[in-house]
Amino acid sequence: MSDPHRSPGPGVSERPGRYIGCFENRYGEQLLFVHDAAEPTATLYLSDADSQLRRVSDVGGLPAVEDLILNGEERAFVCACWLTTAPRASSGRSARPLIAGG
Repeated sequence: MSDPHRSPGPGVSERPGRYIGCFENRYGEQLLFVHDAAEPTATLYLSDADSQLRRVSDVGGLPAVEDLILNGEERAFVCACWLTTAPRASSGRSARPLIAGG
């Protein structure tokens, strides 16, 4: 991921019903949030976390990211993405793809 504003990220393509959010924290680490419509979970990529994809799931209406510890700004980004996409997942409706920050 060299530029989160130009490319959705590692192996991620835009398609109908897919929400893509990109964020770069103050340390230059890049986060990529991907949620497909009607799926109960999303995926998070954090460039500083061994380039591994992490599953994002719902815990009482808020997102929980597998084994990552997120700082305040990262948590705010993930929460904003989750709250944006959660209604789509429960209703099964699509939304147009969005690349945040670009």
